[in-house]
Amino acid sequence: MPIPLDKVHTLPAFLKKITNNYRVLVFLRFFTATVGGYVFTSSAIALLSFILALSKQDAVYLSVSISLVIYTLVFLYTFAVKSFTTVWISILLSISVFIGVLALLKGEL
Repeated sequence: MPIPLDKVHTLPAFLKKITNNYRVLVFLRFFTATVGGYVFTSSAIALLSFILALSKQDAVYLSVSISLVIYTLVFLYTFAVKSFTTVWISILLSISVFIGVLALLKGEL
């Protein structure tokens, strides 16, 4: 009994699920890297520009310059860590700590 030609080059069902699942995981990591990295970086430079003992303009310029490095490191971290939940938890906790410390320093809490 010959195998039909349209079935020769198709993947088995379990491999299709793994491939689709893998694609979804890569998309979620990319989404986390872009959105989470942006929020992480913006909260980090807000805190950094407030903490630095420079004039306000110099602190902002230095923080914005450092933001490129911070965003790149967060982006790489998102893909380097094996557990996706670890990535989300660490990014969210860091963001909340940055915002909390900034609110305490400004006297809003």
